[in-house]
Amino acid sequence: MTKFTKKELLNLQLPIILLYGNDTFSIDEMLSKLISNLMKNGNDRSEYIYLDADDKECSQMSIVDAASQCSMLTENRIVVVRRFNKLFEKKKKTNVVNQNLINYLEHPNPTTCLILAASLENEKLDFSTLPYKLLKDYAFEFQVPYDDKLPAWVINRFKENDVNIDLETAELIVAQTDSNLSMLANEIEKILLFYIGKQYISLQDVINISGNSKQYSVFDLIKSVGNRNMLLSISIMNNLLSISSQEILIITLLRDFFIKVWKLQELQMQNVFTKDELIRRIGLRSAYFFGDYVKASKLYNSEDISKVFLILAEADKNLKSTSNNSKLIIEQALVNIIGQTA
Repeated sequence: MTKFTKKELLNLQLPIILLYGNDTFSIDEMLSKLISNLMKNGNDRSEYIYLDADDKECSQMSIVDAASQCSMLTENRIVVVRRFNKLFEKKKKTNVVNQNLINYLEHPNPTTCLILAASLENEKLDFSTLPYKLLKDYAFEFQVPYDDKLPAWVINRFKENDVNIDLETAELIVAQTDSNLSMLANEIEKILLFYIGKQYISLQDVINISGNSKQYSVFDLIKSVGNRNMLLSISIMNNLLSISSQEILIITLLRDFFIKVWKLQELQMQNVFTKDELIRRIGLRSAYFFGDYVKASKLYNSEDISKVFLILAEADKNLKSTSNNSKLIIEQALVNIIGQTA
């Protein structure tokens, strides 16, 4: 693979660039930045040609022809090929790699920048076969980050704009925005515009402008408690209880969550079970949320969890037997659970 980083890519003048992976948002964003940079470098005297491998008119030879030509009127040529991988799908009769394309990839036109984009879903590119083995030195992969990596993605996005935020603030932005990079990028852009010129954006800053964010679910609250994130948990709780009475549901789901965490700790001590066995034994229907339980098992020890059950039992009793403010009862329970040894 290329020895260059994605950050360096914008300042390079490569004859060929392959952008690939399942992160379509980042591929599109990088493509836009590359074209903008190449136009500037050519003093706007660049010829731009767009091809789409999904179009019947697009073929391996049409790509070679477009990239090979030299114009007398412009200093350089930019040829973009979308869905490049579609040309080599096994189901296509024309998927055999054309020798002219091989020759071009081995000896590219120095006055052309050929940008190939391959947005993938479940498939992968095989860099041991043609044409990809001729492209591996020009290849940049873009993979959608897992949910637990999204806060780091958000922090880095702010850093790219010379703005700092902390982890709790990033977690809040992720929690109140759909787990979609495009949506997250739009939310970050709104925050940056609202606080233009500010070098540090706090959790309270984000809360102050989060009125148009998505509605929280009680599951977001359970996850934030499992992460021992006090500020985020209180914020989500306030959001939830301002909409409807979910106090009993919160107590019930928290109790269920910590029962599973307690079971996980017991099983982990035996050190004999696979991940799939652990998921089944603690009673999860899916592996999707397993990471939340693993993280909580590290942040809460067995003594903490024993106290959690007592705190929840007390809150449940108070909710059912007194006329006290139910919101305050839940808030106090959350403070006691998260803050007991944090």
